[in-house]
Formats: sequence, structure tokens, C-alpha cells
Amino acid sequence: MIAAGSLVGFSTFVWLMKHSTPARVATYAYVNPVVAVFLGWLILHEPITPRTIVASVIIIAAVAIITTEKTRTTRKPA
Repeated sequence: MIAAGSLVGFSTFVWLMKHSTPARVATYAYVNPVVAVFLGWLILHEPITPRTIVASVIIIAAVAIITTEKTRTTRKPA
């Protein structure tokens, strides 16, 4: 699982670097732990506490805000 996950993760990272901005690609570092927690719950039946859910929602919301704000500020007015 580690080898396959690393291969998929690195391939995705390289693809993103070619198709997106570095600032947007850097947000993967924030989302990766959330994905790992979800996979641990799904595959290994690890417990998820309310604290983990709240933290995950905050992380995902922050990444969404970062992504949309960078897009909003880089657009040129019509």
C-alpha cells in the first residue's frame, strides 16, 4: 500500500505541477493527512473521533478558501 500510494501520489503531483500553479499544488500537503485518515477508517476500520472530523472540515475549508481566493485575485477585471 505504501509503494502504490507513493507511486500514485508522486504521479499526481507531477501532473499537477504541469497543469496548475505552484501555490495551488502546494495545498496537497494539507489534504494528504485527511485522505490518510479517511483511508485508515475505510480500510483498517480505525476510529474517527469528533475532533478528527472537525479538524478535517477546517482543513478542507481552508484549502477551498485558499484555492478560490487565489483564483479571484488573479483574474483581471473586464
